[in-house]
Amino acid sequence: MIGHRGTWTAAIAGIALALAGCGGGHGGDLAGVERVFPGLDFPGITDIQSQPDASGHDRLFVVQKTGRIGVFRPGDASPTAASFLDISGMTDFSDAGEGGLLGLTFDPHYATNQFFYVHYTKASPRRVVISRFTDDDSRPVSLSSEAIVLSVEYPAGVTNHVAGGQAFGPAHGYLYVTLGDGGGSYDEFDNAQDRTTLLGAILRLDVSTTATGGAAPNYSIPSGNPFESNASGYKEEIYAWGMRNPWRISIERLDATTQRIWVADVGQNEREEVDIVTAGGNYGWNCREGTLVVPASKQSSLCPSLGNTSFEFPVAEYSHALGNSITGGYVYRGARFPTLVGQYVYGDFGSGRVWSYNPATRLSREIADSALGITTFGVGADGELYIGDYGGGLYRLSGDQSLASIEPD
Repeated sequence: MIGHRGTWTAAIAGIALALAGCGGGHGGDLAGVERVFPGLDFPGITDIQSQPDASGHDRLFVVQKTGRIGVFRPGDASPTAASFLDISGMTDFSDAGEGGLLGLTFDPHYATNQFFYVHYTKASPRRVVISRFTDDDSRPVSLSSEAIVLSVEYPAGVTNHVAGGQAFGPAHGYLYVTLGDGGGSYDEFDNAQDRTTLLGAILRLDVSTTATGGAAPNYSIPSGNPFESNASGYKEEIYAWGMRNPWRISIERLDATTQRIWVADVGQNEREEVDIVTAGGNYGWNCREGTLVVPASKQSSLCPSLGNTSFEFPVAEYSHALGNSITGGYVYRGARFPTLVGQYVYGDFGSGRVWSYNPATRLSREIADSALGITTFGVGADGELYIGDYGGGLYRLSGDQSLASIEPD
């Protein structure tokens, strides 16, 4: 597994460089955004995924908080969306919080097993559910095919920090899942530093041996998970912890056997952060918010004994002067903007800004400014990025400005 590990001093130096590249102004070298597929509207977008059909045609799947997933072919002259899945009667999307249908990912062997996985919330008791469905070619997919992989109860009375990211790692085919700290303010339930709970963590599950139906759990613990067979009562599913609300995860294949895991973690009052996640890493919440120390009165009781060297620090962060709710994205591999290739593109829901982080230089640069409520990014079969606006539209970086002239530092 490839990642950034380092001391407190090295982390501060790297973040200082990253912030230096994240100017607050909107200079003339910024790209714009343009709407694509203007005839389609998906209010409450939470995720965008692509997958070819049996004939090899690319399809885009757009997830909505309301519990619906629409699917269409972006290559069609006038694309129309069909209903791929509708769990609106099963998820508690109507609350004022962060519940609903939040994530979608396809099994690495989808072409043969037709499995896909969704991340959604339910009420009474409030919980996060990771479920597998089987694409039976009906539209929408039959709800009777649901097999609950994992169900995690959340504290009563809160409606936030349920995360919603999931992705399969290309190196081993394991499913990674992001869970928030349980909600409230400043991790009031002290979950993120507590490895005896699944909350506030990145999980790694082996779903290759799941049954064809039935109740949770429907997974096994991958060999090599950091707390596999531990004697301390730590949850064996945990791959990394110390997360607040990790909103979006993507996994970059580096070569045949290695990968890099990108996670964007939403901050409290000060900082938004991008993390490269490594096995057994503690990402600091709620002892740290990014590289900042959380006020002592707000910290978990576990924080004082940990010390600075116990934490993995973000590779990039920005203050709330630039945005207040980070949305993670993907490493760009498209052809429209050659100088972005190999850089991680991410944005902010509150400000509409879009940045790219260059792992080679450890610098972030603002590349677009928009009025969008950016909830997610997606990648098409051609490697080009889509941007999801919570209002319902799909967008992309526009080519009418000279983004291609922005050279890496």
